[in-house]
Amino acid sequence: MPKLSVIVPCYNAQRYISDCLESIGRQTVGSYEIVFINDGSRDGTAEILDGIAAVRPDVKVVHKPNGGVSSARNAGLDVASGEWITFVDVDDKIKPDAFEHMLGVAAADDDAVFAGFEIYHNGILSNRIPPYKCRSLDNIAMAAELFAPSDYTYQGFICSKLYRRDIIEKNKIRFVEGIKYNEDRLFTFTYLAYAGKGIYTTKPVYEYYLHGANAMAAVEGPGFAKFESDLDAFVEMSRIVPLYNSQMIVNLVRRGTLVSYRWNRRLNRQYGANCAETNRRLRKKLFSVAPKSFLIRFRLAELKGAMFSRIKNILR
Repeated sequence: MPKLSVIVPCYNAQRYISDCLESIGRQTVGSYEIVFINDGSRDGTAEILDGIAAVRPDVKVVHKPNGGVSSARNAGLDVASGEWITFVDVDDKIKPDAFEHMLGVAAADDDAVFAGFEIYHNGILSNRIPPYKCRSLDNIAMAAELFAPSDYTYQGFICSKLYRRDIIEKNKIRFVEGIKYNEDRLFTFTYLAYAGKGIYTTKPVYEYYLHGANAMAAVEGPGFAKFESDLDAFVEMSRIVPLYNSQMIVNLVRRGTLVSYRWNRRLNRQYGANCAETNRRLRKKLFSVAPKSFLIRFRLAELKGAMFSRIKNILR
């Protein structure tokens, strides 16, 4: 059994495969397998991957109809055999000592590793790299990092992390394939609900490359409706959160759910027809997981805001 399985989803990725594979191949620690998932590509991705697998015994290739990145990652989990699991997006790269560092800081009783990352926009480093720290955290503290990060602006990325495969398989943890936004944080949040302690390190091990408009900017326009699945992810987290037995985590998830709801309402107002049916659907999702006392206060605030808005329009 390899120490680590690296799952790499690919869709029309022929121009990125070589650089991604090279960055994984530069690793200073051995005993890992690379699982490439060809997610119904229509370019030369399938042929390139088959050619690599023919000469590299450490590479597995899975071909499947196009189903999106969550579907591809699930296909990778189905065939992975490593003790640990990590994910790499094919248009990104990892540092040469990424695996050595993450595996090196993890003790035998650690269930997860969170590491740092660099974000490159048009080839220029665009995020601040915090001072180095490495510490042990319980699963509640690690889950809190997904919503209120200590050192990086966001910790919900699925990459730059390690997960134990036996926890994933024992608890049948998979990506929710209908969710297009926030699916990575949902996966990690679900995983941590079944984990013990883990390691948090700020050392950058991963290089994210933003090509053109990033995913969040893409919803500011005609594609805004896809962002509703961000709220769906929070609804799922709200159903999982009792496993943590932590009011702090409940509050963080509740706050994130409300922010997502309001963001979706704004997008619907700005880019859609401000359809009453859409707003009712969004409210129904929010109300399905929020406690009654919270909903009463929230609904009163909504009605108060609507009343002030009407008065403002009359006075204009």
